[in-house]
This record gives sequence, C-alpha cells and structure tokens, in this order.
Amino acid sequence: MQHFFTKKRRKKRKNVTFYTNMVQQMCCPSTCYLTSVQHICWTVAMLNELFSLVSIVRTFSGHTVGKVRKAECGMKRYLYLAAGTFLMAAAYKSIYQSVGMVTGGFSGIGVIVNRVTGGVWAGGVPLWITNVTLNVPLFIAAFYIEGKEFIKNTVTGAVLLTLYLAVLPAVPVDAADYLLAAVYGGAACGAGIGLVLKSGFTTGGTDMLGVLLHRFFRQYALASTIQVLDMAVIIAGVLVFGMSVSLYAIIAVYVTALVTDTVLEGTKQARAVWIISDKNEQIAPVVMEKMHRGITRFPASGVYTQQEKSVLLCVVSIKQIPYLKEIVMEIDENSFLIVGDVREVMGNGFVQKLQ
Repeated sequence: MQHFFTKKRRKKRKNVTFYTNMVQQMCCPSTCYLTSVQHICWTVAMLNELFSLVSIVRTFSGHTVGKVRKAECGMKRYLYLAAGTFLMAAAYKSIYQSVGMVTGGFSGIGVIVNRVTGGVWAGGVPLWITNVTLNVPLFIAAFYIEGKEFIKNTVTGAVLLTLYLAVLPAVPVDAADYLLAAVYGGAACGAGIGLVLKSGFTTGGTDMLGVLLHRFFRQYALASTIQVLDMAVIIAGVLVFGMSVSLYAIIAVYVTALVTDTVLEGTKQARAVWIISDKNEQIAPVVMEKMHRGITRFPASGVYTQQEKSVLLCVVSIKQIPYLKEIVMEIDENSFLIVGDVREVMGNGFVQKLQ
C-alpha cells in the first residue's frame, strides 16, 4: 500500500509541473493561436488526472473510513457509560443518601444500610462498600449460570458506578427540600440510566438479579420480577425512614422513568396523521408542496358505506399539526383525521441516521 501511494505521489508531482506550464501557456497572450483541438486535448487530459485522483481517494477511504467510524462508535459508547454512571452516582450519593430517599435497587439498599449502621460505623457503611458486597457474589453466580458473555457488558458499568460512589462527596440537603431532592435526583438518575442503556452496558444490581431469578421462575414476567425486587427495597425504606420520605421517593421514581424514556427515545417527537377523505388526490400534492412532507397512500374500504377509498399517512412535527389540519379542512370539511403520537422518527426531514 505504501509503495502504491509513493508511485502515485511521484507521478502527481510530474503531472502538476506539466499542467502548470500548460496553464501558463494557455493564459499567455502570445499563445492565442492555440487551436481548439489543443484545448480539448488538454482538458481531457486534466479530467483524466482528476478521475485518477478520485479513485485513489476512494481506495484510501475504503480501507480507513470503516475503521475510523467503528472507533468513534466505541468511544461514544464509553463516553455515554462514564457520563451515565457519574450522574447515577451523583443522584444516589449526593442527593438520595442525604435525605434518606430509597428508590429501589442495590443503591437503595446501600442508603438503608448506611442509615442503619450509623451507630456502629462512623457515618454509616459507605454506599460503594454495600454495592461491591452485593454485586460480587451476584457476578460470580451470573458467571456460572449464564456464562461470561452475559456479564462482560455489566462489569465495566458496575466498576465505574462503584468508583464514582467512592469518590463523590455527600452533599447535605435540608429536610424541607424533599421535593427538590426528588425532582433533581430523579432527573439526574434518569439521565444517567438512559445514557448507560444507550451505551449498551448495564450496572448490575436488581436488574441482573431479576434476570437470574427469572431463569428459575419463568412463569413470572421478567419486568414483574424486577419490579417486585425494587418494591421490596422501597418497602424496607418505608420501615427505616418513614412514610413521608417514601412518598417523595415515588415522585423520584416517576421522574426517573420519564427522563430515562426521554434520553432513550429523544425529544424529536412527532405526530402521525391518518387522513380519510374523498379528496385525497387533491390533499396529497398540496401537503407535499406547502409542508414538504412525504405522504403514503393505503387502499381501504368503508365497512358502513361499502365504498373503496384511500387513506393517507403523513408524519409531521408537533408544531405543524395546526397547519396540516387547516390545509385538509380547506379542501374537504368532511374529512376524517386521526392524530397519533410518534416517539421517534428517523429519515428524510427528521433525524438522519449516520452510516
């Protein structure tokens, strides 16, 4: 490969000198006698050299672009994981632990253990110690039950979360700020969980325990098993910290779920509009021309009217809904519209997926 490009560079330097002299001659007033045939021949020669250079670039790109993109994707995954575990640890260590708010998971158990052991351990057992104590036997069991492929994407996340729990400081939060703790703690935890899931990693905890238990109790759904485990942790938190704090913890759980969905599915939400009208042939071109949105036509038939019709499907942004309704109603006041939520859209006019 190196020899190939060295030969090309030598040839390129010779050609550059040749074409430079040629252009100087063409631009010189004393060479106005040059015939059109000479100009055409020189133009063809320059285009041929340009196409040769393009082929070299394509050859080089074919060997390197794929590797570069693969490395960028791998780096992005680890950046998501690092940022996600940091936010999760900040929520648990700096917010939930300070106010005694238990939202489930091994970190929730850590908050309970920290409070219970406050009399025998200065400041209580740190969260990171509880996290390690619970995760190590779980990883060993998962290794023997499910194999190393099952835990390879979990070890990194669990180690990072444990490190952050060990180094981040605990921020004292006043008891009167339970609502702020629930909202901001839930937002930070939800954003962290979303980033970790986007990275393709996990952090172990009750999710892994639920997967292992589901292997032996397949009559129960996996999601239900995990919810029961988290609910047991929350009930234990009620017994230790009281009902008042636990009610705020429910707000934190809701905010966490909401923010996690937003991070995973994005904020680029849209609306899918189904248009049923006798004038679809007039509606479709107007929508495409004025709104620059594509439309798909489906054949349909009315059960009551027994008439063959067509149904139009158009996906638009939320702010374009009023304009679309106005266009449709101007053409056909008797049209029938169905507007549905679309959580994520990828394609022309919306989010473009990078190849």
